[in-house]
Amino acid sequence: MAKPILYKKNAFDATKSTIFSYAYTGAQQFKVSLKAYDSVTSALIYSGEQTHRTLDYTLPANSLTNGKSYNIEVTVYDKDNVASETANKILIICFLTPTFSLNISNNQIINNSIYSSEITYSQITGELLDYFVINLMDLSNNVISTSGNLYPLSYQTGEKWFYLLTSLLDNTSYRIQATGKTVNGMDLSTGIINFSVEYTSPAIYSKISLENIESEASVKIQSNYIAVEGRSSPSPPTYINNEEVDLTARNSLVEFTQGYSINNNFSISLNCRNLKKTVNFLCFFNAEPDVILFDAKPEDGIFLKQMEGIFDGATKVYFVLSATNGTFKYRVVSNLLNNLIAGETYNLEIKKKNNLYSIKAKIITQRANLTKKSEVVV
Repeated sequence: MAKPILYKKNAFDATKSTIFSYAYTGAQQFKVSLKAYDSVTSALIYSGEQTHRTLDYTLPANSLTNGKSYNIEVTVYDKDNVASETANKILIICFLTPTFSLNISNNQIINNSIYSSEITYSQITGELLDYFVINLMDLSNNVISTSGNLYPLSYQTGEKWFYLLTSLLDNTSYRIQATGKTVNGMDLSTGIINFSVEYTSPAIYSKISLENIESEASVKIQSNYIAVEGRSSPSPPTYINNEEVDLTARNSLVEFTQGYSINNNFSISLNCRNLKKTVNFLCFFNAEPDVILFDAKPEDGIFLKQMEGIFDGATKVYFVLSATNGTFKYRVVSNLLNNLIAGETYNLEIKKKNNLYSIKAKIITQRANLTKKSEVVV
């Protein structure tokens, strides 16, 4: 009878069943036998027969042991139980399936147009990763982008490697899959992972927009300015160079209660000078107030005041923000500044994120350039 040719077999996990394939052109096959020998001692470790006409043999799980290598041979039998020549042996290696994963879970939502995909690889007996490839696909499995074959610069098990996904579209679903091979040829795959992208794109507004209406031979002009009306005390206010309002008088204020609102997270930047100490100089009310700004309580809104104290023997200035976090009232204190002199301008940056506030202060006017004016400006 003819001699079967056993195809080369990549490394595999002995705890899982695997298929050996071969070529054979002799009399019709009736059954096939497979034997596995320890490659070091030549001891027979496995011997079995399977009756079918397909040119393959399924080795059951746990027939061999991970961490060892074996020589494999097959023999084909016809319907009269006449054996073929034994195929030339092939060498195979068994080891436990490595950990090979992406840092994206199934049905995950990514809140950005850019994402750094991360491959994690490890193998308990030290089998090294040869290469991997990451494919980004649409829901029809069409490849949108691919990393190509990436070869680790170092081959240490347990390391992580990265590939940047870019130009991800908002409100779009994707699929991603990483595949690869170990240095001994074991195939690796994360399987196909579904994920979606949802993020907020900042709107870009023009102060004035123009639309050409050809059918009417006219141009539509739209203004995106919103008039925010306020009131002051005293009224009218005292202006400085027609640009700033002088708030030096006791209980003087300017307030805006209509035309805008500040919700959720926000950042506010203020330039200030010559503030009165221990007096609220800025307030955001939770609703239109029925209280006087200077008599307001923390539960009424968000308040900011300037304070002064002695620290390490020197006079320092700091700012205190009073607010509420749900049912809890609390205060946030800024960093310390050197004692401010008249006319010195400083910047306050106030942030709210996830119902928590922060405040940072810095001087923005060089002292050598200050004038001797004593206006109060916010």
